[in-house]
Amino acid sequence: MAESSLSDWIMVGVTIVYVIATVCIFIANNKSAKAAEKQLQQMKKQFEENDRPILEAEFLYSGSYFGIRFRNHGNHTAQKVAISLSDDFITSVESVDRFGVVKNLRTQLQREKVVGVHQHYDIILGKYDDYKRIEERIPATGRILYYYNDKAYKSDFYFDFDSYNPVYTIGSPDDALIKEISELSNQLRQMNMRSITKL
Repeated sequence: MAESSLSDWIMVGVTIVYVIATVCIFIANNKSAKAAEKQLQQMKKQFEENDRPILEAEFLYSGSYFGIRFRNHGNHTAQKVAISLSDDFITSVESVDRFGVVKNLRTQLQREKVVGVHQHYDIILGKYDDYKRIEERIPATGRILYYYNDKAYKSDFYFDFDSYNPVYTIGSPDDALIKEISELSNQLRQMNMRSITKL
């Protein structure tokens, strides 16, 4: 009977150890499942942050003109794109706009736009040489507001064009045409003045 009592106690001890081990395994599995769930949520959040349109502003220089390019680096089309640009900057650029490039800029900025995947939208601000003639140049500051799946995103930008590497302009076909038109205009004025003096 003593042997049976001892083996019963051994069985009870083994059962208790087995129950404790099972509880420890359950707790460890539960912690592991919670960590995996948290990691899954983090991965989902990161995917959603990257699986959208991403609009960024870039300095644009083409020929002798400069501006700002708004490029979509994301994976989806940016909808209802609204671009705001500081009024002080627009006013300063308008002050040297000889060709009316900036004339409709305020109206252009008010219209909502759509920028496709890996596409861009450009705003031409004028001739770079004219801009460099402004004595106190104001940095271009603004905000891009856009939507995807009814969720709003925004991106602020700041361009101090003086802090970029020097941009050297070389005469463009536009410059040659403007020079020729100016010479023709001067010749017409001289002809008009001669005809007036003859009368």
